[in-house]
Amino acid sequence: MASEPLLSTSGPFWLTKRSSASLVLLGKEGERLELSCEPPLPSPLPPGFAVNLIYGSTAYPVVLYPVPQSQELVLGVTPSWAITMCSSWMEELVNHIAHDLRNLIFTASLQAEIAQRQAQEAKPHLDPILAQLGRVQQYLERLLIYGRTPRLSIANLNLEVFLQEKLRNLRQRWPGSQGPLSFRLRIPEEAGIARWDPQLIGVALDAVLENAAQASPQGSEVEVVLAGTPEEVTLEVRDHGPGIPPEVLSKVFFPVVSRRSQGMGLGLATAKKLVEAHGGTLELFSSPEGTTVRLVLPREVRLA
Repeated sequence: MASEPLLSTSGPFWLTKRSSASLVLLGKEGERLELSCEPPLPSPLPPGFAVNLIYGSTAYPVVLYPVPQSQELVLGVTPSWAITMCSSWMEELVNHIAHDLRNLIFTASLQAEIAQRQAQEAKPHLDPILAQLGRVQQYLERLLIYGRTPRLSIANLNLEVFLQEKLRNLRQRWPGSQGPLSFRLRIPEEAGIARWDPQLIGVALDAVLENAAQASPQGSEVEVVLAGTPEEVTLEVRDHGPGIPPEVLSKVFFPVVSRRSQGMGLGLATAKKLVEAHGGTLELFSSPEGTTVRLVLPREVRLA
C-alpha cells in the first residue's frame, strides 16, 4: 500500500484515530497503514485541522475533518486536492465581484474627472482621489485576469527584449522606500523568439518577479535565468530570502493566501493559471536559503 493515497489528489481519504499522535489510513481494499502525526490532535478535533502525516522519513501535509457522531473516523484531504476543487468556484466569485466593482469605480472616476475640470479650487483634493481610484482599477483588472478564462492572443516575442523590459518596468514602479532592486539576468546569446500571449505571460512574470523582489533582503540579488531548446523555454526566478514556511508552501497557489500584510494573495495563483493556459507548468521550490519559481513553456503555443 505504501504512501500512494497520501500523494493522490483524486479525492479525500479516510483515517481512524488511535491516539492524539497516531492515525490509521484506511485503504480502498481494506489495507491499513499506521501513521504518526504532528502536531498532536486536540480533543475534540476542530474541522480543518492541519497536520503532517508521517510515513517513514516523509511528512505529508493534510487537512483533517472529524466525522459527526463518530469518535474515531476522520476525513483527510491534501491541500492540492482542496485547491483543485475550490479554484473554479473562487474564480467565478472573484469574476462577479470584480466586474461589478469595476463598473462602480468607472462611474466614480468619471464624475471625479468632470469635477476636476470644472472646479479648479477642488483640484488638490480630487487629484489624490483619482489616483486612489486608479489604483483600485488596477487591482480590479488583476482580479478579473484571475477570475476569467484566459483567451490567448499569440504574437512573436523576442525573449531577451521581453525580459529586459519586464525588469526595467518593475524597477520604475518599485517604491523608493523599499530600497533599490538588484537583478542578475542570465540569458543565452541567442535566446530566440517565442510565440506566446505577451500580455498574459507578462502578467504572470510580473507576479513572479514582484514576489521574488518582496522576499529578497536589501542588498541581495534576484536571479533570473533563461534556458531553452527549439521546443520549450525554461525560466527560473530565484530569490535569497528566508524561504516559505512548510505550512504555507502547500497553499501558495490557492487564491488569497498571501505572506505579506498588503498582498492580494492572487499573484502565484494567477501566474500558474496563465502559464498552464499556454500549455506550460509553474513549479515552486523553497528552503531557508531562498525560493525558486520555475516556468516551463512550449516555445510556440498553438491554439486549438
